[in-house]
Amino acid sequence: MISESGSYSRIVQYTHGAPSKIYFYSGNSLNVGIQFDGTISNISIKKVNIDTPRIDYTNGKSLLLEPQRKNELTYSSDLSIDKQEVGVSLVKDQTGPDGSSNGYTLIEDSNTSEHYIILDATATATNQQLTSSIFIKPNGRNKIQLWNYYLSNQFARVDIDLSTNTTSNGTASNMTFDNATVEDYPNGWKRVSITSTKSSSTYFYKIRVNLLDDNGNASYQGNGTGGLILFGQQIELASYPTSYIPTNGQTETRLADVCQGGGDESTFNDSVGTLYGEFDIVQSGITNGLMFVSDGSFSNLIMLRFNPIHKFQVEGTGGINILDPTARSNGKYKVALTYGSKSALFVNGTKVIEAINVFSGTGLSECGIGSSPYGNGEYNTCRIFAYFPEVLTDTELQQLTSNT
Repeated sequence: MISESGSYSRIVQYTHGAPSKIYFYSGNSLNVGIQFDGTISNISIKKVNIDTPRIDYTNGKSLLLEPQRKNELTYSSDLSIDKQEVGVSLVKDQTGPDGSSNGYTLIEDSNTSEHYIILDATATATNQQLTSSIFIKPNGRNKIQLWNYYLSNQFARVDIDLSTNTTSNGTASNMTFDNATVEDYPNGWKRVSITSTKSSSTYFYKIRVNLLDDNGNASYQGNGTGGLILFGQQIELASYPTSYIPTNGQTETRLADVCQGGGDESTFNDSVGTLYGEFDIVQSGITNGLMFVSDGSFSNLIMLRFNPIHKFQVEGTGGINILDPTARSNGKYKVALTYGSKSALFVNGTKVIEAINVFSGTGLSECGIGSSPYGNGEYNTCRIFAYFPEVLTDTELQQLTSNT
């Protein structure tokens, strides 16, 4: 409903069934004496096909391909439902990152205490690994604690510095803290997430957000004005967050993206090539496969993985064993791996190392992303993947993996 003068445009999405007619009204349909003084113009109807591809603009333009996921929260954009406020107040008065009016200001009071909000719970209880995420914009406070919360003794939490996009002090009580992420969005928005696991009990989980003072303290005297802007909560039963799934009264499931026509066996070279990926890397302490090519066996392959000591590692047929000399922190990495006439590893524009031995595998027929024969990609996200049926030059590899 529009109650003030001005020029407005609105997009109305109709997704259930196929309506034969759509009506636009001017005036008040409830007949309470308020009449419309103005005009309605430029009405257009656009059909959005189900198979329209989604584009990821994070690093240039690429197809956004994600697995099937479900938002376990029934009201993703209404943060007022069943909320618990301690030392804060929540007001719906902001524009969200999607342009809607579903942004909320979270303001601390002036008491000496903790300042936090606990949001609505999942629709069903679970004992699976889960990832909670929410959009946040600093508004007087730059440091927060993000929680997967059930009770005061059943939680996982992490400190997040929104000014540096860094996480620290990940901890848990009666469950396991797995990892956390911070991702930049336009207009100063961030999307933060936390992943945790508790397999022994079944709980209804909630997102909790604590404000921290400049020194990182959870209990402090508030100033009555500092806080955050919040939008769009989501909880997924998975090890990392995917794109936002809006809900309004019930949980919603987004089906898996499928890419067809992206190449076939005629594109693939069975003995030489270059693999390229852009990864969000998380230090998990276990072996995480990132990408590989093989003939379907463990004995004829070349693979890239992120090992338990936080280093990239390449192994392949012919005695190929390349170990990154640098331990890597959590973050985004552009990585290229060549095999054939030379086996080399490039990370973020730098040639890390080249193998002395020559790759001797042939008959390669399978390509895997987010996995390898010796480890899955449970804790890492592949944003972009590319395959080249040739060994690129060092100059091309430097340009490909450069952050500029």
